[in-house]
Amino acid sequence: MKSHFYDLDSLRQEIEKFPDIYKIAFAASICERMLPMYNKFSQIEKWGRPSLLREALDEVWLILQVKQIDLPKIGQLIEEMDGENVLPDLNSEQFCDTNNYIFEAQFTVSAIYSTLTALLTSDFKYVMRVVKNARFETIEGFINQRDKLYEINNCEYEMELIANDPLAKQELAKEMEDLEKLKNAETLSPELVEWLRTTSAGKSLIPLV
Repeated sequence: MKSHFYDLDSLRQEIEKFPDIYKIAFAASICERMLPMYNKFSQIEKWGRPSLLREALDEVWLILQVKQIDLPKIGQLIEEMDGENVLPDLNSEQFCDTNNYIFEAQFTVSAIYSTLTALLTSDFKYVMRVVKNARFETIEGFINQRDKLYEINNCEYEMELIANDPLAKQELAKEMEDLEKLKNAETLSPELVEWLRTTSAGKSLIPLV
């Protein structure tokens, strides 16, 4: 499958053909690449609950392995993610430096929350929300700020610059690789689940310094 960084229609049409559990696996793989950003934010600010996000993502992988959803457990995790000290508040005076990955931390919470919600509801829109969190909120936002592309008064040119950036190309290539693996798999085997989990674990969508 060939796709452009901004071509969500082709991606949507491709994923719609997948069983629900495949869609969740795709989303979880993306979340693994987002979690390091929340961890970095938490490390800098000495704030947050990275262990809760890790637990939530581990529960998703467990469900994908055993093919059985623990509904009370997922509900509890969602409730806890809605609680205090999880989602950083941009308006809080506690976080005064926007270079501390606060935006990326928010996007990570949103992506994992959306993945859990997709498990409960089987609503495909939440999987696409994870993709948007990764591609647009995180990668596009990072490149925009790094290169000050917001100073360019040409939207199409700006989008092409972002789409051709190595960070955007890297994420797109990984997503396409995951989709090809899922597309060619007769079943979501434990080996495939482990591959999706481990090839993404610890690899951040953006450079962390």
